[in-house]
This record gives sequence, structure tokens and C-alpha cells, in this order.
Amino acid sequence: MELGFIKLYRKFQHNDMWREPRMFSRAEAWIDLLFMAAYRDHDKLLNGALHEVKRGQIVTTSRELADRWQWSRAKVDNFLKSHKKSRNIDILKTAKKTTLTIVKYELYNGDEATEKPQNDHKKTAEKAALSNDKKKVFKKKGGERARTREETDAPADVSDPKNQRPKTSPFYYPHTPEHQTAIQVLKSFSEITGRQTSRMSLKVVIDRICEGATYDELVHALKVMSKKDYYRDNPHRLTPENIYGEPKYLTEAINLPEDYYETASTNTPEKEPSGYVLPDGRRVTLSEYREYRIREREKQQENAVDVGADTTAIE
Repeated sequence: MELGFIKLYRKFQHNDMWREPRMFSRAEAWIDLLFMAAYRDHDKLLNGALHEVKRGQIVTTSRELADRWQWSRAKVDNFLKSHKKSRNIDILKTAKKTTLTIVKYELYNGDEATEKPQNDHKKTAEKAALSNDKKKVFKKKGGERARTREETDAPADVSDPKNQRPKTSPFYYPHTPEHQTAIQVLKSFSEITGRQTSRMSLKVVIDRICEGATYDELVHALKVMSKKDYYRDNPHRLTPENIYGEPKYLTEAINLPEDYYETASTNTPEKEPSGYVLPDGRRVTLSEYREYRIREREKQQENAVDVGADTTAIE
């Protein structure tokens, strides 16, 4: 039997066969660790905090692995200890995370491990492209009628939407620029607000970045919205989901100056728990305050009319 490697794409971990609910075997658990290992340095969001991950490392917890493999936590710990004893991995545990390092990661994911499989894959693709007289059967949903299409040597039209592969969200690929930009946005969010974020926060930010929002625009919108009275009175509502969740409101916040809500708050009466305080010191409800503003506006309009009439009389 020849020694060598096969190329097993990381996308396979999102395949229905791999994601089928089951209890993992020890071999499957080891392959899963190779899937999870980072192939380049990046940051990972875990339990509301960002952690630096080096190439060949996995930042996780025993609970996460137990849920992923459908094992007990004791079985997970014994499995990891056995691989540490065999010098396959190194383990560094803290109160909130477990960092695993694949000792021979370069053996599994180095240039030598991928050179031959790439050549084999190219040859296989060329053979598949040269095959003729193949038929594909397309069955219509809800009926037994079918039609066939002859395949030729001509390549498929990539511009045809039917031949384009569906795009997968960068949320599932930590090494994409969109994912890394979203991580930086959430770092800035935590620094500005002092609040933690979640995986749902990461997904929302990535969606906005995919729609064209930049890092500077997202941070600017956060600074604008954090000064809004609503979020000052309800700080628990200040979350990335609320700030970035609706593209329409996000666009409005991006176009506002940073001190917009600070300026607006200086032109409104001081809000107290029992209502609003007018310039003369009276405390009124919101509806009474609105009536007061209407009356003041009408007085200003009447004064403007009177001044105009006096000017005309003098002339």
C-alpha cells in the first residue's frame, strides 16, 4: 500500500453526512480536531470574549467538544489526555477555555501534504471533462415526468445562474476578510460600551459588511447611537443586534454627525422620572410638554406677523 495523503476539504465538516447526529468514534473525533485546527492565525469569539488562535491551534471547551461529539465530558478529557501522552497534541487549560495545539500540524497541512493531492485532483478533473455521452436526469418536483440533457466537452456557462455554486456566508470561515473585519468591529464595540458580544452579534455584523458597510462606518454608527437618549436610559438594549440589525436605520446613523444626539439633547428639557421640566420650573407630562411647544411655536409665528405689520406701517 502506497504512503501519501488524500485531500479532505474542511467544507466536508458542513456536509450532511458529517453533520448527521451520532456519537463520534475516536477516529472521527481525531479527524474533527484536524478540521477545527486553524490553518492561519486569527481571533475567535468564545463565551463573549475574543481569543487569539495560532496556526495549528484550537480554542474550545470540554463542554463544546462533548456536545459536538455526543460524549461525556469525562470521556473527552480522557481522549485528550491520551493524545497528549502520545505527543499528538499539547493542552493548555484555563478557567474559561481549553487551547489544543496539534503537534505535527505541518505534517497534516504542510506543502508536502497537499502537493500530490492537488495534482491528482487536477488529473481527475481533466478526465471528467473529457467524458462524453453522459446523461443527467432532472426530475420535476411533485411528478414522475423526467427529461434528459446530453453533456458535451464544452464547459458549462458560468454566467448562467443555474451553473453557479451557491455562496456560503463568511460567518462559517474565520479566515475571510469579512469575518476578520467583523471581529475588529466587535472588539471596538466592547471597548466603547464595556459589553460582551455573541455569535449572533458576529453574524449580524458580517451581514452588514457583506452589504458594503466598512469598519469605520460601523464604528461611527455605534458612537452616534450610543449617545441616543433611548440607549442611555436602557443600556441593556445597546447591542450589536439592535445597532446593526436593520440596514435602513444603520444607513441613517452612518450619515449623522457623531455629536448629533448630544446637540439634540441640549435643546430638550431635562427628563425626570415623573415627567418633563419646563423653563419656568414646572414639571409636566409628555403630552403637556407637547402642548406647551405648540403654544410657543404659535406665539413665535404671531410675533413674526406683528413685526412684519409694524414694518409695513412705518414705510
